[in-house]
Amino acid sequence: MARSDFLIVVLSGNWLSSDWCRSELEWFHRRWAHEGELGVRKRILLVNKRYVDPSARPDLLQGQQGHDFFTFDKEEHEGAREQPYFDVGKIKDDGFVQQVAELANKLRRLVTEILASAVGSDNSPQTLGRPPVPTKGRTVFVARPADDMRQSHARLLNELKSRGFAVVPEADIPSDRSAVAFVDAALASAEVSIHLLGEKRGYAPAEEDPIVRLQLACAASHARVPDPEREQKGLPPFRRIVWAPKIVEDPDQPQPAQAAERDPLAVLDRFGELIDGDKVESDDLSRFVDFLIQYLYKTEPRRPALAVQPGPGTQIYLEHDENDIGYAVDLAEALQKRSITPIFPVLQGPRARCTALNRNKMQTCDAVALCWGSASEVWAMSRLDQWRRLGRKEPFACALLAAPPRDKLKERRIRVWPPEVDVVLDLTNRESPSPEDFDPWLGPR
Repeated sequence: MARSDFLIVVLSGNWLSSDWCRSELEWFHRRWAHEGELGVRKRILLVNKRYVDPSARPDLLQGQQGHDFFTFDKEEHEGAREQPYFDVGKIKDDGFVQQVAELANKLRRLVTEILASAVGSDNSPQTLGRPPVPTKGRTVFVARPADDMRQSHARLLNELKSRGFAVVPEADIPSDRSAVAFVDAALASAEVSIHLLGEKRGYAPAEEDPIVRLQLACAASHARVPDPEREQKGLPPFRRIVWAPKIVEDPDQPQPAQAAERDPLAVLDRFGELIDGDKVESDDLSRFVDFLIQYLYKTEPRRPALAVQPGPGTQIYLEHDENDIGYAVDLAEALQKRSITPIFPVLQGPRARCTALNRNKMQTCDAVALCWGSASEVWAMSRLDQWRRLGRKEPFACALLAAPPRDKLKERRIRVWPPEVDVVLDLTNRESPSPEDFDPWLGPR
């Protein structure tokens, strides 16, 4: 999903009822949100495997005709028998072939259009049609590699920039004695350094080590110096992340039929020493990119917790799954005893209308509390993901209320929760919540 340019939704009743499928749609929306609503819609192709009432579709799929892989016995849908073009691994109707051809042609036209509007000098797939993304205020040092790793380096830069990370150094490293000072200045603004180690060491600035080794040494010196400011903010220490792939694919050299795998620690030893805090990876580039992005997300600085001022007029939106209505009512009664008005989501009715109505409710509340009881983990995480995109001018206070039943997965999640959550209340052992259970979030009564 992180590297995709288009999303093909195979729509059916099963898709509509799947939290996971709907979360994939949300993730794709977030990936291309910088292109605006119309831009995101343009990148989504709809395949109608079975008939779904258009009003029940999510907002992003509203108004799309899509490609039908079924027909009806009658012109009217109501009471008509549906005839799929494809069933149990076999094509049952020539309409299947026609629809596949039309879908392929549409996809080809979209790709051609995006290629024509590509930005960036390298025209690589990672930058096609993608305008600059506003930075998150986080800076990553990506060491300049030797020639045998330049394609991997370009891919990594695109992956980081597309997610809003600022990358240094922006200019070429000088080839004279000022190289060390230049690298040190770039490292001073970064929270982590990334080093791609192939077989070559790169050029050597005047009277200095080859550039790959020089940057590793500068980053090691930077990592050894304590940073009290980072410690006060609760941020992890500066560290080096090294990618030494088992197989190096040099674009300038033919690849042997049986290339010998490299030992990543032995590779690092050729360029510099292993230091405390180093993370050394040797998987292929795609897995390394995934690892790196996950690491950066996990180490994202937490925002200051937002407080809620309880009292008459204070409203808290109480998000919950339909199976946890009973516990949500108990929570609402406990909130009312603290002079807080609980706001319940609408759960029954056309899905698109429920989503729009609940979004409006959530936007006007002072805070949001997610009651995670018997629902799945993907349900809980997808709800947190939706909160990020409400378009509010000011963020609201968020709480995760871990309700019964208690299990190992939930125990793990409530120890390390997403950064948009201000507080987690562990209520998994409380069959009947009390007003005092909210004290860690709302303060004493």
